[in-house]
Amino acid sequence: MNDIPRKTIQYLKDLYFLEPTIKDIFVEGCYDARIISNWCKDNNDLNVVAYDIDAVDISFDILQKYSLTEGNKQRVIALAYELAELNSNAYSCLVDKDLDHWLDELVEVPRLFWTDYCSLELYFFNEDDLKRVIIDVAQSKIVNWPAFYSSFISVLKDLYSIRLADKEINLNLEWIKFERCLSIKNNSWHFDVEEYFRRVLMANRQMRNFENFNDRRVHWLGVLNGDPRNYIRGHDFVELLALSNEKFKGLKSFHDVDAITSIFVFLSKSVDELLRRLKE
Repeated sequence: MNDIPRKTIQYLKDLYFLEPTIKDIFVEGCYDARIISNWCKDNNDLNVVAYDIDAVDISFDILQKYSLTEGNKQRVIALAYELAELNSNAYSCLVDKDLDHWLDELVEVPRLFWTDYCSLELYFFNEDDLKRVIIDVAQSKIVNWPAFYSSFISVLKDLYSIRLADKEINLNLEWIKFERCLSIKNNSWHFDVEEYFRRVLMANRQMRNFENFNDRRVHWLGVLNGDPRNYIRGHDFVELLALSNEKFKGLKSFHDVDAITSIFVFLSKSVDELLRRLKE
């Protein structure tokens, strides 16, 4: 447990007024902070310090002030609102787009930056690097890479369409593991997406919304085109990557989500352009 007192917003206002050359970056969680800190280390940049938003005391009253709900992302946005009056470049606030860019929910606040893709994990979504991690590093037994890669994206797109439908209808579903609805056919993933969201609706006692939910899911599937990084949830990507190594008989060390995310920490070059923008 961290016993270090949280920084108050007034403390930060005073700090950035007195020390305008500081370069602090506030992010949603400790993993994002690790990515940025490792980038700074690799680039010998001692001026930038990344902070998990838990390091700042943001009360529920402040969230209410900006009509924000509880959650780390909302707290980062609230901090950006609170510091906006400073007109300072001493700090940046970084949040994931998640689903928001499809639903026109990207608020504009000074020094608030949104990831270029759905989340920070998607900066590491690159076919060449993905193939290297799955086949060269984890030594997974994949015979037909193009077929596998296409199915990999398809599963993630299906999952994203479900999450979009949920947010649009505002069901606030509790999710279950998607692994049980996955199978391998012809060296590729096959996802029984209808069975999956049926199970999700049943678990949440929302079967009365089945038809409406399915209509919106199908709608979003037709809309989600272009760069896959704009319609993949970061946690789904990492989970499916680890699951691919397991089910395609890769090295056991890489069946674990934490092992995969640790690899990303040491690929910090992938976030070069983003970090350079945050420093401006």
